[in-house]
Amino acid sequence: MFFYKKQFIAVLHGSEIRAGGNTSKRLTNWSLKKFDRIIAVSNFTKEIAIKHHPILKIEVINNGFVVPKTNTIAGKINVKGKPKIVTI
Repeated sequence: MFFYKKQFIAVLHGSEIRAGGNTSKRLTNWSLKKFDRIIAVSNFTKEIAIKHHPILKIEVINNGFVVPKTNTIAGKINVKGKPKIVTI
């Protein structure tokens, strides 16, 4: 029989870490201490978490993606007028 130690990772998004009433906040505080790793999606979120939980070790991995510089789609779209706005 094999025994594996599973690691548990929390991902923090935004300021909801401080949301809810006292019971919710206590449950969040207790839960965060149980995780093996904590990842925040921004430095903003990390700062909020550390302000309320200074003993936590939090890493930041930003949401998003990288658009390669060789992408030529933008050069093929002919849109007249200014400003040009692209949304995803």
